[in-house]
Amino acid sequence: IEKQKKLLIASKDRLELVMGSLEEVVWGRNLPDYQMQYVSNSVVNLYGCPMADWYENPNLWSDMIHPDDLAQVEKEGESLFTKGITELEYRIITADKEIKWIHSTTRILKSTDGKPDFMTGIAKDI
Repeated sequence: IEKQKKLLIASKDRLELVMGSLEEVVWGRNLPDYQMQYVSNSVVNLYGCPMADWYENPNLWSDMIHPDDLAQVEKEGESLFTKGITELEYRIITADKEIKWIHSTTRILKSTDGKPDFMTGIAKDI
C-alpha cells in the first residue's frame, strides 16, 4: 500500500507540473452546488484573482463576465445540460478592470445513473 501511495503522489505531482505549464485555465466543479474542486494556477494570470477566491465563491466566474455578454453566456449555459458540451467566446472584466476575450469549452460529466455530476472545462485568452 505504501508503494501505491508513493506512485499516486508522484503521478499527482507530474499532473500538477503539466497543468502549471499551461496558459489555459483547466477547472472542475461539483454539481449541483457548483463548488470548485480544481482550478489550475493559470487562473491567476487570466482572471487576476487569487486561486483561493475560486474555491470560496462559486459565482466568481459569472460575476466577471462582461455585462453585454452575460445573457448570451447564460443562454448557452442552460443548453449545456442538454447538449453536454458548449464552446463560447465572451468578454470578462478582470480583477484589475482589464477586458479580455475568452474562449471556453465546458463539458458535463454524468454519474453512473445518468445524472449530471461534474462540470469541467478549459478557458483561454484569445
